[in-house]
Amino acid sequence: MQTRPTSLSVGALAAALGGAASIGAMAMTVDLGTMDAIGQVCYYLLTAIVFFAVAGGYKQNGQWPVELMILMNFVIIGLLVVGAIIDVIGIWIMVGLLVLELISLITVLGCLSSSVWFGSKA
Repeated sequence: MQTRPTSLSVGALAAALGGAASIGAMAMTVDLGTMDAIGQVCYYLLTAIVFFAVAGGYKQNGQWPVELMILMNFVIIGLLVVGAIIDVIGIWIMVGLLVLELISLITVLGCLSSSVWFGSKA
């Protein structure tokens, strides 16, 4: 059994914190008295779901190969940027979630040699 690289644990923690922070930001910022509330709630929950999915990809023999982990990290970055552009996510919330996402992406890119942790069945 191989020992888990510490940076992968940091990446998984950053992705899980991103999901939790997205749900927390939703609870703090969405005004349920407006017509836009359902769209904002759905957008925050979509972001949280993808964050949690990426966090689950960090386990040994995970569900995704490393290429898909990189793609999903860029999907989250795209969701955050588009959410800020269309004014669904506040700028400061987007910056905070983007920092957590970049930590997750950097750990994936830094551990490309640890392919046993990403979708390997060996």
